[in-house]
Amino acid sequence: MRCMSQSAEKQQDVELDVRGGIARIYLRKDHALIEDEEGPRWECSEVSMECAEDEAPTEDELRENFDDWYDYAADWQPGRQKSLGQLQADIEYIAAMTGIELEG
Repeated sequence: MRCMSQSAEKQQDVELDVRGGIARIYLRKDHALIEDEEGPRWECSEVSMECAEDEAPTEDELRENFDDWYDYAADWQPGRQKSLGQLQADIEYIAAMTGIELEG
């Protein structure tokens, strides 16, 4: 997922935030110091993605192949989350298509 990021300080090119079993990866480039009537600020192109902690690349791997990871993260989209009702409908559909009878 791609965006433009602004900050009072220059942000790191690679940031890996792991919490609750989820790794959030932020990659930044094209840093520019902007000075105008609002005061100085840093802008950069930022991409981000998420994955399971045990599938996440290390910071060293991200740095070594920065351009490849940047392109991958730019195209990444979060998975669609379904409600309990949607999941139940999927189960019932699969059961009907495969001839499995559900209990209860």
